[in-house]
Amino acid sequence: MFVVLTDGIIVLRCLTEQDAGAHLAGEDGDQIRWLSGGPGSIERLVPWIHENRCEWATGGPRRNFGIFDALTAELIGNSEAHVHLEGMAEGEVNVSYGVFPGWRGKGIARRAVLLICDWLSSDPRCTKAVIRIAPDNVPSHAVAESAGFARTGMIVAANGEELIRYERRLRQTGR
Repeated sequence: MFVVLTDGIIVLRCLTEQDAGAHLAGEDGDQIRWLSGGPGSIERLVPWIHENRCEWATGGPRRNFGIFDALTAELIGNSEAHVHLEGMAEGEVNVSYGVFPGWRGKGIARRAVLLICDWLSSDPRCTKAVIRIAPDNVPSHAVAESAGFARTGMIVAANGEELIRYERRLRQTGR
């Protein structure tokens, strides 16, 4: 039901309620600005974790992963693959990520994106990974480019925000 991915440096797995405190502790202004849109709280986070687990259990469109340090099992970020995001074509998967402040600049987001893309490659319905980034989120552009994504243009998200779109074809592994 739940998938665990690792490259030996990081581990991606579905969050549990026990991860809520560490998730809140890792939140900062950048994550609020680029991902959540508002400060987190236990009252909002625990139901969100349960919703993510339900998506996994029922085959829903979102696959949310906590990013953990493989050596210490510390929660160091979050990543997600969304297979039916509004405005995306059939076969396209939106990939998003956020790394906690003390772990940024160490290649963690790139590793998470690569693990997710490798995992998505085993699903023949998934043909292209897409990352959508605000123009002024410079570190995130570097992540997309270092993970082999090509900038393909500007889009307007459902909320009206202009974003730069990056794409990467997923190789089909037949696993």
